[in-house]
Amino acid sequence: MSEPLRKIKNHEIPQLLINGAGTPLALPSHVTCGATGLMGENMTVKNEVDDLMYDWINILKCKSDGVYAYKRYLADAEKEKSKCCEVLLNRLISEDSTQILEVKRHVLGLLEKDSKARGYTAA
Repeated sequence: MSEPLRKIKNHEIPQLLINGAGTPLALPSHVTCGATGLMGENMTVKNEVDDLMYDWINILKCKSDGVYAYKRYLADAEKEKSKCCEVLLNRLISEDSTQILEVKRHVLGLLEKDSKARGYTAA
């Protein structure tokens, strides 16, 4: 299991990668992902975000972790034939999944606004 996201000095956020299970993994910002340039030289990209963006990314991770846990607990409820638990867990999964989509859209909007402010354009 990956360690939880935490505040890092100078507002540097870890680079987020997704492992095979869809769980976000955090790497410190000074670690490169093995990217190479046109001539094969190592490239290091510094990722800095403000506190608010960090907070939204952390919310997204926590909500995703919650849905993952609810799905595991749902299997236990089904095994125990507990209909009231199944109903509640299914509702929580649905509500949090909807909120995850809303947060994703919000984060994408913030990223788009930030990239425009920095003068980046879509390729």
